Amino acid sequence: MQLNRTKPEAPVYIQGPRLRQRWGISNSTFYEKLKAGVIPAPEYPFGPSKPYWRMEAIERFEDASKVGA
Repeated sequence: MQLNRTKPEAPVYIQGPRLRQRWGISNSTFYEKLKAGVIPAPEYPFGPSKPYWRMEAIERFEDASKVGA
């Protein structure tokens, strides 16, 4: 039996603390890299005071970093 999806899958988001933990970097290093444009910019799907990163963008960034290393 095949399931038919009526809506595309919702995007998965990750918060800054979990992203820093995933990469093993400090808070200050994370925000220095963000300010320099090294890390993808966050999105604000839940309001202007809550930055989140789209998991799809993070995985693309990580894959590109592996290729360049």
